[in-house]
Amino acid sequence: MEEKDEPTIFHGLRAAGSGLPFVALPPLQKMTDLPKVNPATYKEIIDPFTGELAIAIPPLAPDVALIHFAKCDQYGNGVSIGGRHMEDIIAKASKRVIVSAEEIVSTAEITAAPTHTTLPGVMVDAVVHAPWGCYPGTCPGVYGYDRAHLEHYYEFARKGQTQAYLDRYVFGSDGDAALINSVSKEHLAGLRLG
Repeated sequence: MEEKDEPTIFHGLRAAGSGLPFVALPPLQKMTDLPKVNPATYKEIIDPFTGELAIAIPPLAPDVALIHFAKCDQYGNGVSIGGRHMEDIIAKASKRVIVSAEEIVSTAEITAAPTHTTLPGVMVDAVVHAPWGCYPGTCPGVYGYDRAHLEHYYEFARKGQTQAYLDRYVFGSDGDAALINSVSKEHLAGLRLG
């Protein structure tokens, strides 16, 4: 596991998606411990145009990206109701892309509003129907995050019991449904937006 900040992740993904060998950034990371903690990621270089110090970061190319949408069609043309969140940048950088969605809709519904398509299906390798696929986090435009459950998880993690949480809610006897089955339908309904 490597520690990186958001600009490093964003620009590393952008570099991979663009086929760049690295990206040069202003030396803002020098104000943090990141170059000390992760020296393989942050390399000091001299900007050939200004002669100023810059930080070079390598491309970030995931083997697989799992990107969740409010809805998509069978081809993976995904629509994120709450705006764009780097989905296209992540997909371009990744070797394989799996799209999961709250709802699988017809291609006709997607093409009726083509400007709403956040990620074109041509970039997608597989599609999975996954209602509540972001829970206990938020699926923008569909449901908000479950603060109570996130605090419940925090208590497990704070006590060093993350594996117990995973065993109960992720790897439990209900498989993928273990987490959702632990929450009442009324509670989930209260998280829905709109």
